[in-house]
Amino acid sequence: NLTTTAVVEQFWAIIFIIGVVWGILGTAAIRPLLFPLTFLIFALPLGEGLIPSLQDFSARFAVKFLSASGIPVLLEGRYITVPHGKWEVAEVCSGVRYLVASLAVGFLFAGVIYRSWVRRVGFFLASAIIPILANGVRIYAIVVIGYVGGDRLALSVDHVLAGLVFFTIIMLLLFLVGMRWREDKKRGVPAAGGWEESMPPTPGDLKVPYETDYFTPRTGMLLIGILLLIVLGPLSAKYQWSHRPGAEGMSLAGPTVSAPWSASQRDNLPWDAQFQSPTVELRRTYESGSQTVKLYMAYYGGGQAGGKLVSSMNQLYDRPRWLRIGEGRKSAELEDQSVRMH
Repeated sequence: NLTTTAVVEQFWAIIFIIGVVWGILGTAAIRPLLFPLTFLIFALPLGEGLIPSLQDFSARFAVKFLSASGIPVLLEGRYITVPHGKWEVAEVCSGVRYLVASLAVGFLFAGVIYRSWVRRVGFFLASAIIPILANGVRIYAIVVIGYVGGDRLALSVDHVLAGLVFFTIIMLLLFLVGMRWREDKKRGVPAAGGWEESMPPTPGDLKVPYETDYFTPRTGMLLIGILLLIVLGPLSAKYQWSHRPGAEGMSLAGPTVSAPWSASQRDNLPWDAQFQSPTVELRRTYESGSQTVKLYMAYYGGGQAGGKLVSSMNQLYDRPRWLRIGEGRKSAELEDQSVRMH
């Protein structure tokens, strides 16, 4: 349990629900129910992993428009600097909430309004692209307001409320455009390809030639499989935890260095990684003349309270002191050899 990946468990729980409905009711019944069952996917807390990429895209998008507008601008990581102010594209400004909401509403709209898969997929993709571009335009507008009217005017605007109003207008425009290609529903038999393509029949149209027997051999096998999963899950977890290596007495050792480098007891470099509740951690400082290198190591054995190796709470730098200006891989030449740095 080294990661905050509960979303994976939740995803498979939804797949499990769909499988149970399919197994009990059969393929003929699952076809008209596929659309509402698939909509359960949007109950997952998705989007956290997209936040950094959305921040970078929105910042670059706004800077491109600012440059095209003739406004002097400098981009440092996710900080946008203009002559009258400095703005950060923070996590809350990434637009991930607008994106997830747009995808959910767009999925529902496409499934209800359209009949053909081409239009459904096309509108769903538009529901993903439009809010991303709109968020870049929103950030551009905020910086322009600060540049033209000053920081007082820009800061007087409630960015969260303004973003919600802006997003609502964008979604209404998207729906109005989507309604131009709507496909009217016609009463008939549901199509064999997936979502229900027609209006449901009236009660007078229903004919039940025989009473349905829900307890079939397939249903029995499905119930046995569910019981096995319920029993084997806790047993497997207990076995894994009982055989994991203990952290008692464990220690981390830093690397040894040769002259002119030496280990130092001083901590004159104001940098420190922010990792939550590791099992064991190590901090070392090395010096060579005026140069200083700081080493941080953390080990997660699993089972510790309040800390996981892969978590959005873990940071490689102290945000109040350090400014992120970029990410990626770079290479340098060292003794005729190419060394890749991360």
